[in-house]
Amino acid sequence: MIQYLKKTFRNHFTPVLAAHIICWALFIFYELFVLYYLVGKLEPPYIYFTYYSLNISLFYTTVRLLQFVFNQSTLKYLKGIISFLLLICFYLSLKLIVDYF
Repeated sequence: MIQYLKKTFRNHFTPVLAAHIICWALFIFYELFVLYYLVGKLEPPYIYFTYYSLNISLFYTTVRLLQFVFNQSTLKYLKGIISFLLLICFYLSLKLIVDYF
């Protein structure tokens, strides 16, 4: 099984991806440690998984959007601004749904 996973993900698991995973894990560990130190308790894990997934998705979607806007031969600022505003509205809608359901 391990050999199969190594073979399957060999081309996808790059040093850059490893660095991203390590940095996110350190950030999450730090944030939860400080939260526990200040408040004295933590919420159930699914709460943190949901919010961190949402925020990490927003981060990488914003990066992709910026790459889309600025890697073209002609910069399309208006298209980028509108796309970014739509992304923020979508993110806030998802966050509202997660907060109240």
